[in-house]
Amino acid sequence: MSYATNRIELYLELPVADVTCRQGTLRHLASDLYLPPEPSGLVVYIHGGGWQEGSKDRPAGYRTLLLAGYAIASVEYRFSTQGSWRDMLMDVAAGIAATRATYHRLRPGAPGFLAVWGISAGGHLASLVSLHPDTNVRPSVVCSWCGPMDLVSYAARLGVRDHCRDDVTSMLNLLTDNDAEALAEASPLRYVTSTAIPPLFVHGDDDGLVPLSQSRTMHEALLSADAESEFYVAVGHSHALPPHEWE
Repeated sequence: MSYATNRIELYLELPVADVTCRQGTLRHLASDLYLPPEPSGLVVYIHGGGWQEGSKDRPAGYRTLLLAGYAIASVEYRFSTQGSWRDMLMDVAAGIAATRATYHRLRPGAPGFLAVWGISAGGHLASLVSLHPDTNVRPSVVCSWCGPMDLVSYAARLGVRDHCRDDVTSMLNLLTDNDAEALAEASPLRYVTSTAIPPLFVHGDDDGLVPLSQSRTMHEALLSADAESEFYVAVGHSHALPPHEWE
């Protein structure tokens, strides 16, 4: 489905892939693309939701990004009740590739700049898809807002507030099937190299669900590996930052 409003073309439910869920059912993965007349590049957004829920509808920041001249796309992935963390990784990679191809088909000659960013679980997947050797996704830049980077320390609930501790355990048990090794394998921290895509980490210093230390640890690991990294602390903000400040 496509339509135009205020010179912005909207392409909704662009087909990406039909995938099989744990239960043997099929899920149709799609993406949405918001396309200005002369885009400066493409930003692909990955939604959050504890790897268990969420939607690609109305991606965070889409108005701001469109006003800045960027095309923005939002992709889907299987949830932890439907597939493994590797399934999510491949779903996101497929969504990025398919949407990027559509972007260049609809805007031939448009700049090839590609940013991948996400919030919370989406921030984790944004970082993971840009670093994991099996995805072959090489964006120009990657951005994580309050995404878990080291699932081993996150599973130990270091810095997690008391009222969130059970939620963290439940989320990670579903994500990794209670497999301790999978916690390390699913961590962006494991794949840090000197050639890592330049990241930007944004994290509230009052985040009790995903502690600030998750982004700081990743940022410091990248710098130690002689890779580029930027880290912005949102003073006084909690998890995911207030939506009204980024529309």
